[in-house]
Amino acid sequence: MHKSFEEGGIQLFESIHRAIHDKIIPGAVVAVEKGSDRTIEVFGKKHPRINDELMRRDTQFDIASLTKVVAGLTIVFHLIERGRLQLDQPVAEVLPDWTEPRVTIRHLLQHTSGLKADHPAKYEGFNPEAIYKDLMQSPLQTTPGTERVYSDLGMILLYYVCSSVMDISYEDYFIHHVARPLGLKATTFLPNRLEPIAATEYDFVRGGYKHGIVHDEKAERMGGVSAHAGLFSTASDLLTFLSMIKNDGAKRFDAALVREAKAGLGFEVSGTTYRHTGFTGVHMWGDDSLDLRAVLLTNRVHFGRQVSIQSLRKQVDDAIKQKWASATSDSPTRNIDYE
Repeated sequence: MHKSFEEGGIQLFESIHRAIHDKIIPGAVVAVEKGSDRTIEVFGKKHPRINDELMRRDTQFDIASLTKVVAGLTIVFHLIERGRLQLDQPVAEVLPDWTEPRVTIRHLLQHTSGLKADHPAKYEGFNPEAIYKDLMQSPLQTTPGTERVYSDLGMILLYYVCSSVMDISYEDYFIHHVARPLGLKATTFLPNRLEPIAATEYDFVRGGYKHGIVHDEKAERMGGVSAHAGLFSTASDLLTFLSMIKNDGAKRFDAALVREAKAGLGFEVSGTTYRHTGFTGVHMWGDDSLDLRAVLLTNRVHFGRQVSIQSLRKQVDDAIKQKWASATSDSPTRNIDYE
């Protein structure tokens, strides 16, 4: 076990201290796993505009689009293993209301379905039934399989596909068949607000900060549960998830499917590094060639969604690889942001 990120010099994560000082982020949790050794460090506060409560190692974060792989991808894997879905199955075979026969489940996970990235009004004024009806009528922008457009709408469609073949709710399916069997102890939709949760953005309608309520507008209007956003999790749980991916499913998911994920089925891939980001200020990646996994959790939207942490993500990634990876690695860090 590494003693601390700070051993050998306080400068290692100076970028995080500077970002907190400059009010780019309220605080952060950074976690690294090298082999079987884990280090988790905390910085700053959970919600400084509410109180002075310090960040903790077990703080839950709204992980936004990390939901797409932690829940969306793994639920599909489990349903495939149970014979309820097939990766190259047309969506229209599962959802008769969806009339475009060319779109497959693989396309949704790869973001090559042809659907646009987002709804222009983020479904403002919609209820779940209206969201479903609108989505079923959404036209394709490109031919399926020809162009990658990172799409929340594609993952919302995947949520409806999966829900249609389940005998329990999506959130219960995730808990019983994915999260708890994998050892994800604090990863959930609709969290208990008594848990240590990092507050996100100020909500003018509520007259307060979102605290335990999903930040993503579309997911909130769907009741807090979707395949594109909605999960809350901790740094430790996300390292556990990445460890499962590194171990090709850890005998809980089909190894060939997990290897496809590491090649771009759900994850963004750069060299030997697979990664995903989330709008709230979260980020995780793994590199099997280095036996290295890392998680950066922040609630940067606490200070407003116009705040960018692209450079901070890269600085933290570079610091981690400099400390734990070989300087001759052929997998350089790229500053990838989906959102």
